[in-house]
Amino acid sequence: MKERRGERVKKIFRECLSAVAFLMILAILIGQLTELFRNKGEWPLPQDFYSYPSNSFDVVFLGASTIMTSVYPMQLYQDYGIVSYNLSSAEQSIGESYYLAKDVIKRHQPKVLMIDAGTITYGTTVSRAETLHHITDNMPLTSAARWEMILHLDPTDFLQYVFPLDLYHTKWKSLSEDDLKPVTRAAALGARINSIRSSSSAVSKSDPIDESYTLPKWSLTYIDKLIRLCNKTATKLVFVSLPYVSAAQSVYDNRVNAAAALSRYLRPYGVTHLNYMDRAGDFDIGPSDTWDRHHMNYWGATKFTAFIGKYLTEACGVSDRRGDPSYSFMDRKLAAYESFRWQRLLATANDTKTYLDVLRDAAKQEGYLVVLALNGEIAKTVDASLAARLNGLGTMTLLSGYGANSYLAVLNGNKVVCESDVRSRTSEETYKGTVGKLKVEAASSVTSNDSKAEIRINGRDYALNKAGLNVVVFNPSSGEMVDSSVISLSDGSDSLSHQ
Repeated sequence: MKERRGERVKKIFRECLSAVAFLMILAILIGQLTELFRNKGEWPLPQDFYSYPSNSFDVVFLGASTIMTSVYPMQLYQDYGIVSYNLSSAEQSIGESYYLAKDVIKRHQPKVLMIDAGTITYGTTVSRAETLHHITDNMPLTSAARWEMILHLDPTDFLQYVFPLDLYHTKWKSLSEDDLKPVTRAAALGARINSIRSSSSAVSKSDPIDESYTLPKWSLTYIDKLIRLCNKTATKLVFVSLPYVSAAQSVYDNRVNAAAALSRYLRPYGVTHLNYMDRAGDFDIGPSDTWDRHHMNYWGATKFTAFIGKYLTEACGVSDRRGDPSYSFMDRKLAAYESFRWQRLLATANDTKTYLDVLRDAAKQEGYLVVLALNGEIAKTVDASLAARLNGLGTMTLLSGYGANSYLAVLNGNKVVCESDVRSRTSEETYKGTVGKLKVEAASSVTSNDSKAEIRINGRDYALNKAGLNVVVFNPSSGEMVDSSVISLSDGSDSLSHQ
């Protein structure tokens, strides 16, 4: 009898153990699927922030896409020794910034919290559920601030934040190779780097400030909470209204009025508000320093970041950590950041002029392999400035004024490895050789039926093989592709497209 009872106990124990193991495996699987399907890209909260040890950052920036594109932590470290993180996300509301601030202070005890004030005009706690997911899905399950944020800002559908896989379960239909890649903002400590230049020259000027404008009641609630939190934890709180060159006039005026109202509200508390909403000219920031006239591109952000670095050093007394062994991780990141920065500038360029100027400097500094292969005939009307920029890469042949059936150039840094002469008007140009550790095979050819551009690196063809001048850029040191693009040369005009 005892033996049978013992067997039953063992059986029950084995079944319970199997059930626990099954549930653990299921939980891990759900977690992995959620990680695969969740929104990545450049707009959600950067998840890598939570991988850093305690007390890593002296300054943390919080807010929406405007600060995401305007402040570069790696530049702050390189130029001022300031160790910071840009913990921004798309449409991040002031309420969301507050709960993130609680998390940030608990983990890193920063000297300064700088809050983007751009969304204080929001009339709701969150702009939409998706943007709250952009934040909470990337926070650790163990973060109390994550659950507080959900319960206080959007408690009506709590379970969708506990089990976000339900939101993403249909994404498998659109999965791509990009979903397996690391989020690109991690290397820039949360900043978004791009080289898109606005084609507009429009500049907005606000109407006279409406002194009667009042901030939404719930925004004031969370501004008060931020003030109390920072006073309690001896954290310097700074609000910033970022420079706008132009936006929809109603949006522009609304935010200018809100920025003025915030300054009035904060004055009795002694809290700093850097209000530069309509003062882009103070930083020599114009439309070409933005990508849509109110989000800064690389050139606008470097100007504004330089100001922020000076302000944090002089007004806030933030320490220079360069040479401090406790912050050696920043030196390691800085070495990788340079290559990452060039890659992002090339990948996001939206015009040929910017692309070739960036490529010239990147190839020289990083020693990139650059392969050019023509698909289709070069028109005799190739613009002289475009031809000059191609020569700036190191090529010797002047493409302006000549027709050709094929063209091929291989450059190591800015030095020519091989280049065809377009005046020969040959139907095919080929190259086979080794550059560093890279095996290069390239071809540019035209037949009676077809034309092609082929650029094989270590056996794989990276050329887009579209009509025009195909460009492939490789980093010989890492063996990784940096960019693949094509410059259209149709009818003397030029345009740029990326992989």
